[in-house]
Amino acid sequence: MVTKPVRAIVWLDMLDVSRVTRYAETMSTRYRARHLALRTILFVAASGSVATVVTTLPDFWRAVCGIAIAVIVVADYMLDYATKIAALDSAKRECQALESDWRELWLDVDVPASDDADIRSRNMQLIRRFERVTVPMDAQVPVNERVNVRSAESAYQVAGSQYAP
Repeated sequence: MVTKPVRAIVWLDMLDVSRVTRYAETMSTRYRARHLALRTILFVAASGSVATVVTTLPDFWRAVCGIAIAVIVVADYMLDYATKIAALDSAKRECQALESDWRELWLDVDVPASDDADIRSRNMQLIRRFERVTVPMDAQVPVNERVNVRSAESAYQVAGSQYAP
């Protein structure tokens, strides 16, 4: 028989992995859009027609355009959206697999033959996997608190409706 404190731990950990899955998906989508916008601007700026138009401008505006293009190139390099997107996508895929494993563990909590030691042990294995999976994401992507809160609320709604504690 599994005790209430162990059930609560499994429930909270299941919610956490669900939150991170949603967070990684949302942030990956945002970074993809930003990356596409930067690359589109760079593509347009690199086209011959823009260069032709710029040469007809007064010296001041040519300098401004040159500086603006340089800033965009540096921003693209410094923001490194490709690396962030890769880290988020990897974390999302791994967290989706972990979500499935945690749901299975959650269902096993109610099996009469389950005991605290077994459930705690399996939960710790999942926690270790979760920590390994999120390290690259944590290192590459700054936390957006608003997205984090919305992801937690969404995870609680979905998990609460499907797997009430």
